[in-house]
Amino acid sequence: MTLWPNVALLGGSIGSGELLVILAVALMVFGPHKLPTIARTLGRLLSDLRRSAREFSDELTRATLETSNSVPHEKTDRPPPPAPSSEKPEH
Repeated sequence: MTLWPNVALLGGSIGSGELLVILAVALMVFGPHKLPTIARTLGRLLSDLRRSAREFSDELTRATLETSNSVPHEKTDRPPPPAPSSEKPEH
């Protein structure tokens, strides 16, 4: 049993072993005092990116719906075509 399910990252997947190695290297590079600050900053960045993507998607959907609703339909101000007459043409 793994601690975390596979995490999808840039189209691939990272297993729990790879994730632990990445965390260990980050701990050695940045140190235990700086790592929580970096993780918090990355979390906020990802949250902002998700919110921006959701707002963009909502705006795009709204604009698409407005455009499809404002497409002009067949004009109705034309006079109706003449009714067919029941009289036979004279020859």
